[in-house]
Amino acid sequence: MARVVVRTVVATSVAGVLCAGIVAVPAPASAAVGTLRVSTSQPIAGEQVTVRLDLPGRVRRPIRLQSRVEGRWVTVRRATSSRRVTATFTLRATARSLRLRAYAPAVRRSGVRHRALTSPAAVVRPAAQAVRLSLPASARPGSKVTALVAATPVRPGRQVVLQRLAGSAWQTVSTGAQDRTGRAHLTLTASATATYRALTSARAGAAATASTSARLSVVPLPKPTPTPEPEPEPEPEPEPVSAVGRVDIATDDGLDVTSKDAYVHGTLSVTAGDGTRQVLPTRLRVRGNSTSWITMKRPYKVKLDGSASVLGMPASKDWVLLANFYDRSLLRNDAAFEAARRLGLPWAPRMKPVELWLNGTYYGLYQLGEGIEVQENRVEMPEGGLLLEADPYDDTDVSFTTTRGLRVFVKSSDDDADRAIAQARVQEIEDVLYGDGLADPETGYAAVLDVDSFIDWYLLAELTKSIDSPFKASVWMLLGPDGRLSMGPPWDYDASMGNRTLWGGAEPTGWFVRQNWYDDTLPGLVPSQYTGPEGHWFVQLFEDPAFESRVAARWREVREGLASLPAYVATSADGIAEAAERTFLPREQGGAGMPLGPTIIDNGPAFVFHGSWAAEAAALRAWLAARIAWMDDAFANVPPPA
Repeated sequence: MARVVVRTVVATSVAGVLCAGIVAVPAPASAAVGTLRVSTSQPIAGEQVTVRLDLPGRVRRPIRLQSRVEGRWVTVRRATSSRRVTATFTLRATARSLRLRAYAPAVRRSGVRHRALTSPAAVVRPAAQAVRLSLPASARPGSKVTALVAATPVRPGRQVVLQRLAGSAWQTVSTGAQDRTGRAHLTLTASATATYRALTSARAGAAATASTSARLSVVPLPKPTPTPEPEPEPEPEPEPVSAVGRVDIATDDGLDVTSKDAYVHGTLSVTAGDGTRQVLPTRLRVRGNSTSWITMKRPYKVKLDGSASVLGMPASKDWVLLANFYDRSLLRNDAAFEAARRLGLPWAPRMKPVELWLNGTYYGLYQLGEGIEVQENRVEMPEGGLLLEADPYDDTDVSFTTTRGLRVFVKSSDDDADRAIAQARVQEIEDVLYGDGLADPETGYAAVLDVDSFIDWYLLAELTKSIDSPFKASVWMLLGPDGRLSMGPPWDYDASMGNRTLWGGAEPTGWFVRQNWYDDTLPGLVPSQYTGPEGHWFVQLFEDPAFESRVAARWREVREGLASLPAYVATSADGIAEAAERTFLPREQGGAGMPLGPTIIDNGPAFVFHGSWAAEAAALRAWLAARIAWMDDAFANVPPPA
C-alpha cells in the first residue's frame, strides 16, 4: 500500500475511531518530535486506517494517543512501543473532526531516565463521499445507453451499481467498478421511461452512498398511419437545423473551473443542432493569457478521456472552448480561420458555435473546436520538426530569447536538446534577416525561410490587422528537420478587424504588419516584441522589392476567394444571431449578462464598440469589405516578380 509521510500524529475519537483528511497544525517547537505514516491521507468514515508512529531513541515505552477536549488533552488510546520506539494503531475513520497528538511519558530503563516526548498536533477532518450520475435525457426503445458514474473520494475497484426505481423499490440493472479516476461506465437497455440512481457499495467499513436520481425518457419512434393509396404530395420542407450546438459541462465536484494549471474532472455533453447528443468523460482547465482572468466568461482547454469526433470534426482528445470575450461580434476568429483556408494555409482550426452551460449556469455563445496540437488532421510535421510560438507571456514550455529580444517557446518538445537546436537555428535566421545579405538568393532569407508560407501568413495578418501579428504574440512557426522555417497555423484574432484603434487598427486603410511603427519619441510603444528602429521580421522582408512583388502576385491569385468573405460573415451572423443576442441579455432575462460596451478591463480610446450585437456584426462585414478593396488598390501598381 502506498504510504504518506507527515510530521503529525493522526488522532482518534474517544471511542478510538479516526476521522478523515489530515491538516498539520503547528506544535511547540521544543516538544514536537517524531514522524507519522498513515496508510491513506483521505479516509472515508468507517474505513480502517493504519497509523505508524516513529520516535527517537531505542527503548520500549508507553505511547498515549490524546485528543484535545474542552481545552485539555485526554488520552483515548494506549500502546507500548517496540524497542525502536515505534507504535502502530489500527483505527476506523469517523465523520468527526479532532485535534490530536501522541504522547510518550518519561520512563526509566536500566537506571537511565528517558524524557517525555510529544508529537506535533494534527487536525483530522472528514472526507465526505459523493456520487454523480450522468445520463442522456432521452433514448429510443431498445437502444443501449451508457451511464457515467463519478465517485469521490476515488477508490479504484470499488463496486458501482446502477439501479432503476420500480414502484417504491430500487432494482439493480448494471454493475461495474471505479477506475483510477473514480469513474465507471455502466450500460443499460432503454425499455421504458424510468428513474435511475447510482450507488457505491459498502466496502472496508465505508458505507454505501447513492447519487441523486436521474430520469431517462424513452421516446418511441412514431408509428406510420397507413392510408389507402395516398395522393402524391410534394416533399415537405425539412425542419431547419440550428447552426448552434449546446455544451453542458458538469464537474465531478460541482465547483467552477478556475485554474490554468490543474485539470478538473467532469462530463462534457455536446448536443448538435439536429438534436444528436454525445456524453464524454473529460478534464478541463482555464486557458489563454489576457483572457484567462476574465471570470465572467473564461476560455477552457478540454481534454477528453478518449479520442472522439465532436460535432463532425476529426477525432481527438484535445479541444478548446473559446470565449471571444474581447470580440463583441463573436465572429472574428471564425472569419480569420475561414480567410486562412481560402488563402491556402495548410491547416486552420475548425470551430463550431455552441452555447455553454457549466454546472447549470449559462455562459453564452462560445466556439468549440480544435486547438493547436501536433497530430493528424491538425499540425502535421515531419519527424524531427519542432512547433514554435513567439509570445512574450510566461508559460510552462521551454523557451529561449534571441539577441534582439524575441521570446520563443518550443511547443512540441520539453527536451533541452531540442530547445538548444531551435534557439541556434532561429538565431541564425534572425541574423540573416537583419544582415547585409538579406536578399542574396544563396545566403539570404530565401535560403532559410519557406517564403511561400511567410507570404500567405502575412496576407492573412495584413488583411485582418491582428494586433498580435507583428511578432508580438501567438505567432506560430514550424522548424523543419532541414532547418528551414515556415510560418505556422493562425490563432487569436479577437483583437483585429477594426475593433482596436492603436496603430491605425480601426481603419480599413493603411499598412499594419509591414509598417515599421518605431518612434524614437515613444521608444517601446510598438505592437511587437521587436522594439528597436529596425522593426520586426516582415519589416525587414519588405526591404527586398522581390518579396513585395511576390506578395502582390499572391494577393491577385487569392483575392477572388477572399472577396466573398463579408458574405460569409453575414451568413455566419445569421446562424448565430439568436444565441449571440441571448449572450448579451441580462441574466434576469435568461441571458448570460455579457457586456456590449466597455468594462473595467477593456475601456478607453483603444477599444471600439458599436452598441449592439447586430451593429457589431454589421461593422465587421463593412470593415472587411473596405479592407479588401483597399488592398486591391494598394497592390495594383506593384510590378510582377521578375
